[in-house]
Amino acid sequence: MTAITGAFDGKVVIANLNYDTLLLASLLTVCQPELADMGHGYRHVKVVVDDQVERTVQALRSSSDDFPRSKRVQLLHIHGSLTFWATRDGKIHAKLPKEMLDDGDQWRAVRERTTNVRPVVVLANRKDKAEHVAQFPFDLAYTMFADGLAEADHWLIIGYSFKDDPVNAALRAEFIDRDPKPRVLVVTFGDEPRRRDVERALGWGAEDGTSKKWLTINRDGASGVEASDDWQSFIK
Repeated sequence: MTAITGAFDGKVVIANLNYDTLLLASLLTVCQPELADMGHGYRHVKVVVDDQVERTVQALRSSSDDFPRSKRVQLLHIHGSLTFWATRDGKIHAKLPKEMLDDGDQWRAVRERTTNVRPVVVLANRKDKAEHVAQFPFDLAYTMFADGLAEADHWLIIGYSFKDDPVNAALRAEFIDRDPKPRVLVVTFGDEPRRRDVERALGWGAEDGTSKKWLTINRDGASGVEASDDWQSFIK
């Protein structure tokens, strides 16, 4: 995160497919004054949690206008997060503090139905996922993701299989219309995905020629990639 946020002095948009809070914790350490995630900075909502007591917690941002323009680093959990919760009627969307989830009591409250909120994450098969991401808050996250792609000349893609249809659609929709193409660095570990898999996901066909001018694939894993020649070429 230090390498990513330090290499570019403009806007940095990070779209996270994981549900955990590891990236959030890292970014809070590295660049907290510059960071905005999907939790609203000052708007709050009330929820009933594990002890059947009403608690005041952060609301989720409801529109792109809720993201401060002064925050150049955005973290988007485009498929939800451990900390994203909502009432069944969808009228309240909240970001619970991670500390409230650590001891297991809130998860027990879900099973025992003593809390009025449930986790908000995309857990669906490939066929149904497109329908899920069209709902709030995922639709907002995807909108912000698309905006970030449109504004960025450098796309860093780490640990992604290129098998998620909604993500591929967002990447492809922006990539196809770009001239010149963004510089793309894919970081993986091992032989997958193949170069052809990446090209196909982005809409680059055989008739388009070689992708080597814009696409680099590093197969050594994310750990230490910022010290690699691929990284140095990418950030130029």
